[in-house]
Amino acid sequence: MPVDGQPVVMLTFAGRQDRMELLTDYVREALRRGIIDEWHVWNFSRNEHDDNWLKSRFPVIGRTPDDLIYYPTVRVDTNLDDARIFSARVRAGSDVHIGIDPCYPSAPAYELIIGGWANTRTALRRIDTPAELFTDRDEEPPIIAQKETPGILSAVLFRDIELRLDSAGLTLSIDGNPAFTHEMEMVQGRYDIHVKTGYGATGEWRFPDRENGEGAGEYLYHTAGRSESGWSEALMSYAERAEHYADTVFLKCDDDIVYIQLDELADFIRFRARAREYFLVSANVVNNGVCADLQQRHGAVPRDLIRVSPSPENHHEYLWASATMAADLHNYFLDNRDLFERMPAAPVRFGGRISINFVAWLGRDMSFMSADMQDDEHMLSVQIPGYLGRPNCIYPKLLVSHLTFFPQDEGFPYEAILGRYRKLAEQLHTHPPHTVESAAPARTWSRELDELRNSLREEITRELRDHVTATANVMLQSIDGYERRHRRNLVFAAQAVAASDSARLATDQMTTGQVFDTPHNTLRYALSLCAGDGLALEFGVATGNTLRVIAENRDGGVYGFDSFHGLPESWRTGFPEGSFATERWPEVAGAELVVGLFADVLPKFLVEHPGPVDFLHIDCDLYSSARTVLELVGPRLHPGSVIVFDEYFNYPGWQHHEYRAWQEYVAATHTEFVYEGYTVDNEQVVVRITHTPGEDTPPQA
Repeated sequence: MPVDGQPVVMLTFAGRQDRMELLTDYVREALRRGIIDEWHVWNFSRNEHDDNWLKSRFPVIGRTPDDLIYYPTVRVDTNLDDARIFSARVRAGSDVHIGIDPCYPSAPAYELIIGGWANTRTALRRIDTPAELFTDRDEEPPIIAQKETPGILSAVLFRDIELRLDSAGLTLSIDGNPAFTHEMEMVQGRYDIHVKTGYGATGEWRFPDRENGEGAGEYLYHTAGRSESGWSEALMSYAERAEHYADTVFLKCDDDIVYIQLDELADFIRFRARAREYFLVSANVVNNGVCADLQQRHGAVPRDLIRVSPSPENHHEYLWASATMAADLHNYFLDNRDLFERMPAAPVRFGGRISINFVAWLGRDMSFMSADMQDDEHMLSVQIPGYLGRPNCIYPKLLVSHLTFFPQDEGFPYEAILGRYRKLAEQLHTHPPHTVESAAPARTWSRELDELRNSLREEITRELRDHVTATANVMLQSIDGYERRHRRNLVFAAQAVAASDSARLATDQMTTGQVFDTPHNTLRYALSLCAGDGLALEFGVATGNTLRVIAENRDGGVYGFDSFHGLPESWRTGFPEGSFATERWPEVAGAELVVGLFADVLPKFLVEHPGPVDFLHIDCDLYSSARTVLELVGPRLHPGSVIVFDEYFNYPGWQHHEYRAWQEYVAATHTEFVYEGYTVDNEQVVVRITHTPGEDTPPQA
């Protein structure tokens, strides 16, 4: 961890080689100095040239989208003891596919499906025509080996994957444990390993063998481009894993940043981590309207050099729309950098919209970025800070330079300005970009290697073109095959029935409830409905993630109940007795753990802790456990009490567990309630009690 133990991730929504090469060298220097941990380069390229450049410049995959497209990783050689193992770490909820492509035309390919069929099974296919590994297939090749592996993958935690190939077959290990083995005769030699995800799953990847040396810490994140705004796909992927990134500082950097004051970057990160009252913290950006106004007010930029905002009559150009003003500002900065560096260092609070060319936010705020928005800048700098009541600020000490906005492109002197920034990079002892003709031999070799990669890729594309054309009609039939296979898949069918039944319940009885996109947003909304200072109890603590959310939103009186021995009986498919068992109890600030079976520890607890229960989180999965909690805690509930059921509906068999326990309790006690909300694609439901038989008398102690 580079800055005071604070994880730091830089994001760049990338695609333009001509704009990005200088940034690449600055960020690589920041990685070398240990200022940032990882650079996530999101592939939003708009043409084949830029796409090829990104893939060659950033060869290490960081993300595979939900697109069922194979991406290359490494080559293994079964003849060499130290090269026959493929190692990776992956975070995916299901359907990680590993393509094993032979380097010999006569050898078959193989496809290993890890966590397929809704994360319940692992299977191996043999593909006699290796080219079919990368095309849509009318009929899937037969499965030659399979094993039930429920829960083998995780959408939250990285799994360590090790795939060993040798003459006797293959062995898959997960987190150091052999999980799948198949004995077979394999052609010995070299195999290229490809990975993909799909069927609703994305994958985040790390490769231990590539975490050192040049390019270490740089990862290319591929996208499927399915959201209204491409940027939203990136932001939402982090929002889905906000808990994992809670302690991380994120730097968001445009791909045309051509100068970074690296000596001030670590202090910028420290300020961002410490100043939690701000939602966004922006660097002092050259060619940014808000920052330019600040620079003029402090005398770094003459007022007659540029016009920051439109005139009242809109008769004159202004900075954001003027190539001439942008060029003049860049040249002035390059000639007078010392004036910018002498600006007052105090952070400047800012409450309006700001261009997010180089900004930082806290990982703990990622959960607010889960909406699919066309205008990410307005969402991040105006809307979210607005409803949270948290301003943004500019940090004047960190100078960065942003090349152009889109309206400035036409007529902008790119070669002249970029040439000056290249010379500045050389003076500052960073590596000049690869396009400089006078670059050192090592950089010339790197450029030639990129050209060779592109040439090979074009050659392979030509060889595959005839095959792809010949199978075009077959591809149309694959749609019918896909539908037919899923119609016969029992797990898929059971999930579909459960979703249909749950949708009927939601449309019939939950029409006034709020709808949320993540379980944590549902939980936070439920907590916002509790105004009292009574007890807040959670049943089913596990890792403590939801208990932390409850504790953060309550002023004391928070308790978490769990035996930590796992489920006392079997629940649903894939969750036998003992599931969720752990020997490590979580430490949750602001909450106390009550360890033991609910029936054993709850009666004594209630005697020792009188008073009403304002908030109840039932995350105990089973009917029997939920019934026990409701029978014992029920007399403490009162009008206004809020209950969150974590597994209320939307899974096969939901009618027999928490839902059933609640319906039976309501019928037996004549309790009245309303549905306040639910998670649209998960299992959480919020209810608020409106009437209890004993509401005219105080709740029992």
